[in-house]
Amino acid sequence: MKLKHFSFVVAVILFTVACSSKKESKEPILRPASMNYSSQDSAEVYNLVGQFVEFFGHNDFESASLMLHTVRNDSIFPYTEEQRKDYQQKMQMLANYGCRMETLILRSDKNNEVRLKVKLLPIGTLDDDQAVTHVYLNPVVIDGQWYLTLRDLKAEGVENIYEKEHYGGEVQ
Repeated sequence: MKLKHFSFVVAVILFTVACSSKKESKEPILRPASMNYSSQDSAEVYNLVGQFVEFFGHNDFESASLMLHTVRNDSIFPYTEEQRKDYQQKMQMLANYGCRMETLILRSDKNNEVRLKVKLLPIGTLDDDQAVTHVYLNPVVIDGQWYLTLRDLKAEGVENIYEKEHYGGEVQ
């Protein structure tokens, strides 16, 4: 997908989410991004995710795990050998018959979301929503460099923007 098409898709997704609210609220459904993103940022994240999807989709969990990092005290650390092995063992238990990026939302330096769709059975396609699951990544930027982390609502700098306290209403 070309960058201009990617930007259009992200804009449509954000518009759809904003328009699908059942309750009227004075606050937006999605807050604006807390930092400015250049086309280079988008391209870097898209390339990182594309490489991860390539590895993951071919069950190369070793290579995929080498791309994963954790954030601690505003510093980035690659997965340890133990973390990589744990990740690989868990993913090898997952039946994986293909993978693709479904959505990418950039919000801040540490609170972003990439949703990957994973096909669990050899029948069907990724286009139907049968026998699929999702894997979530969180691209983060530290000192101008983008890294991939697994999406974890307990991780440093990550928050659930849909929580009640952020919008003063119930989560839809």
